[in-house]
Amino acid sequence: MVEGKNKSDDAQKESSRKASRDSREEGSSKTSVYGGREHYVSLEHELGKRRQSTSGSRHSSRHRKSRRRTQSLPLGVKLLWAGLTIVLAAYVGMLGYSRFKASQDAAERDAEIRRKSEEPKTASKEIASPDSEETSDPDLNGLQARILDWKNSYEKIGSAQDLQKNGETDRAIERLESALSTTPAHIGTKLALAKIYMEEKESERAMKLLIEVMDADPLNAKARLALATLLSETGDHDSALDLAKWIIETDAYSVEAHRIASTAYLKTDRVRAAIPHLQKLMNLQRDNIVEMNHLATAYSQLREFGKAIKVFNDILSRDPDSSVTYYNLAVCYAQQDIPSQTVDVLNRAVKKFGAGFVGTWVQSKDFDPVREDAAFSALENEVLGNTPSTAPDA
Repeated sequence: MVEGKNKSDDAQKESSRKASRDSREEGSSKTSVYGGREHYVSLEHELGKRRQSTSGSRHSSRHRKSRRRTQSLPLGVKLLWAGLTIVLAAYVGMLGYSRFKASQDAAERDAEIRRKSEEPKTASKEIASPDSEETSDPDLNGLQARILDWKNSYEKIGSAQDLQKNGETDRAIERLESALSTTPAHIGTKLALAKIYMEEKESERAMKLLIEVMDADPLNAKARLALATLLSETGDHDSALDLAKWIIETDAYSVEAHRIASTAYLKTDRVRAAIPHLQKLMNLQRDNIVEMNHLATAYSQLREFGKAIKVFNDILSRDPDSSVTYYNLAVCYAQQDIPSQTVDVLNRAVKKFGAGFVGTWVQSKDFDPVREDAAFSALENEVLGNTPSTAPDA
């Protein structure tokens, strides 16, 4: 049995060896079919080299074609491309420089801010008093002092006005002159002082101040009106008229400007030119008897007696005690050779003012046109028995 077992083991070993040989022979056969492992690897390597060679050949061919196309471009196109390239390079360079410069400036500002913040703060100086003469100092403290001076100037103007109201004109002038010594260019102070000078009849001083204001501020309405008024009062009617017309250009309802203009025309014998201004005054101030009389008198001088009579009657309806209006109204009728109306007005005047008062009127040459009339002669004889020494101004 042992022997049989050994034989069986030998048979199995022999069978195993045979299978191993067959396997090796099969592998050898496969290697032979494909040319062996080494040959297979070499073939694969060779194929890779061929692909690389083909790809490189195609790339080289494209490069040659591109170079040929570039070489075949016209010269103008090449120059254009070269110019664009230069411009682009310059732009990129400038952009880079500007960024560098901006960053450098920012760094400098930061350094300056840090430097100032590290400086010790000095104690603020005390603000100068209103009487301080240091008005041209450009630093902050100097400006603060000037602001205080400007403010104090208006306070001094108010104080001077109060003094003037209380009759202390000299002190008011001193107060304003003191203010001008501190702020010599202050327009409000000059106007206030010029007004006081005008009231005190110191025309030259007032004129000097007003001209200074006009030089500094020609559109100052108060200065223009004050100067026009002063010129009218001093008899320079042409200059006053120029200013009055300038004022009316911007303020058509200025009563003072129309009054100055009408006065200038009347004083220079340009009566018709005065009429529009007198009419405007009458419309603006319906109860101003003086201006109404001026208008009616102007109509009389132009021998427009109908218009004059209408205005004189309007005046008498508002002021029945105006003796000069009675006189002027009677003259309007006499100049038209209307004795009945002339005598009627004079009789009304006799009842109101007395025969002796009216007797001075009838001797005037203004009544010569009706002097030969019987009714006027009778009235004249009646009133001349009691004649006062003066007659009303026409």
